[in-house]
Amino acid sequence: NTMLDVKSCTDDFSEIVFNICSCGLGDSPDFYVGEDVGEIKCPTSEAKFEAMLEMDKWEIADEYSVLQLAGHFIGKPDAKKLYLLVYDGQNDDDEMDILDPLAPERGILVEFTREEFEDKILKIEEKVGFVVNFMKKCLKGEAKVNEINKYWNEKESRRQG
Repeated sequence: NTMLDVKSCTDDFSEIVFNICSCGLGDSPDFYVGEDVGEIKCPTSEAKFEAMLEMDKWEIADEYSVLQLAGHFIGKPDAKKLYLLVYDGQNDDDEMDILDPLAPERGILVEFTREEFEDKILKIEEKVGFVVNFMKKCLKGEAKVNEINKYWNEKESRRQG
């Protein structure tokens, strides 16, 4: 859609956009669409891109990192939508790849709403809070950094049991 107000988070700002959230998470989206956020992913092969043409939006998101995508909503609390653009870049080594690099067929654009990510946002905020508290313990000498997974698994076991 050429009617969207798209701004690159690397080229259209004086500095590369990096949002530091109140929970301690850092986030760097690829682009903004008005007040909303966007991420661009490039599959490693033509076959992978073609397989994605048959996937629903959650399967496409799972190919990358749903939690990274959710982090964009945390980094931009006023964003109501997230755009995920999967782009099949031109392969200069493939003489059969003659499709224009800007051809719409090179991309899959999926949209998500904040509401669709609410449970994932809460999960990230919980994990970031845990890490911040764990690191405070490490700084006080009460825990060792390389034991973070052990502490997380124990916490999860207590919650489930």
